[in-house]
Parts: sequence; C-alpha cells; structure tokens
Amino acid sequence: MPLGSILSPALYNIHNCDFATDENLTVCLFAAAILCNSSTVNEAVNLTQTYILKLQIWLTKWRVAISTEKTNAIVFRKKRSLNSPPPLQMFNQTIAWTFELNYLGLLLKDNLTYRHTLKK
Repeated sequence: MPLGSILSPALYNIHNCDFATDENLTVCLFAAAILCNSSTVNEAVNLTQTYILKLQIWLTKWRVAISTEKTNAIVFRKKRSLNSPPPLQMFNQTIAWTFELNYLGLLLKDNLTYRHTLKK
C-alpha cells in the first residue's frame, strides 16, 4: 500500500485498537509519549511502571521494536529535587531520567519555563 493511501488512517486505527491503555495515564501514540499526573513523584513512577509492563506485552505481541536507549523520562515540577526518582524499567533496560528533552521540536525543561525557547 502506498504511503498516504486513503486506507492508511483506517489501518492504523485497526492495528492500534488494542493498544494498552490506563485510566491514570494519557498516551500519545503519534509521537510516543506517556503522561502521568500525580501528587507525588513516587506515585507517578509506580503508575508509569505499571503501564510500561502492559505496554511491553502489547509491543511483544505485535513485534514492535522500541529503542530503550533513546527513551527518556522527565518529571515536571517547580523545584528540582536533589534526589533522582526511582528508576523506570522497560525490557530489562533502565530508562534514563533527564532535566530536558526535545518533543516534536519543542525543548521541554523540567521546570516548564520557556525562556530558552523564546530567546531564539
């Protein structure tokens, strides 16, 4: 089937109809992001890790490869903690915590300030 075919959206939806979901998380399929909102970092990490285990089952079932080396985690909050959050694991690999990441061309910092973006 050619790229951009009229059937592409329908086939994409059929392929992902059983994608792992969780009521505590928002999953952005197109750009592969998992968003968790919680009152504590440890609770967010636990919810996210539980979801990652479900996601691993789906990825394995459909033989979808994911690059854990290119996968990062970030905690958004006003003040940076001195302690790193507990590690997240995916396919027996540790997901690295970072203070900033590039998401769809937008540089996101852990304190959610945009001064660095507006200066450019």
